[in-house]
Amino acid sequence: MGKVRKAAEMRVPNLHRFLTRGYDNHRKIKPIKMGQADDRNEDDLILLIACDNRFAIGNKGDMLFHIPDDLHHFKNTTMGHIVVMGRKTLESLPGGKPLPGRLNVVMTRQEREESENLRVVHDREALEALLAEENPDGTRKVFHVGGGGLVKSLWDLIDEAILTRVDATFPEADTWIPDFDASEEFQLVDKGKSGEYKDLHWQIYHYKRIAEKNRKEAEKDHGVPQQAQHAVGKEKNADER
Repeated sequence: MGKVRKAAEMRVPNLHRFLTRGYDNHRKIKPIKMGQADDRNEDDLILLIACDNRFAIGNKGDMLFHIPDDLHHFKNTTMGHIVVMGRKTLESLPGGKPLPGRLNVVMTRQEREESENLRVVHDREALEALLAEENPDGTRKVFHVGGGGLVKSLWDLIDEAILTRVDATFPEADTWIPDFDASEEFQLVDKGKSGEYKDLHWQIYHYKRIAEKNRKEAEKDHGVPQQAQHAVGKEKNADER
């Protein structure tokens, strides 16, 4: 079952430093080997997120925990690539500002001013069009970094998942992603770096989609797998709005 912890105990005081600057005092984590560019479409998404042992990812719009090595891994993995997120995920970043060194794409119904590294889209069709324009040859990886509502909306576009999982339960969690261990659509292909932080064990898990994505069917009925619907629960896509 793992330990029961409170989110406030597991957050670092200076998140901005870990997401934007160098971390010479933290050891490097060897990146998980992901699919090569010629194996992916320009709009294939790699889910990159941290969760507890129930696949819970957040509480009141914030992460449940901050593990310095994982934050370092996140920065190294996404730098120079594209990150897709919902509005609440953007607002949870330091200063509510986009991550430097990456093209940040926010999916939201709200209007928001764009900048050099921030693009705003209002639906998945606009997202796919933007990715085709910004990443026509698929050389840049596209990472889905949250939140839970957006996982539901873009479920059939997710081709890989890289999860930092802690052996703990956070009772205050209110946002979940699907249980990848129980999924019939994904399989575990690798386990990466592991460690201990504040007496908690963590490890990186890498999953890949098994079957070919049938996007035409998903677009036809605008549905998502029952598993994804269950995982988001009562959120009703609030995160990306």
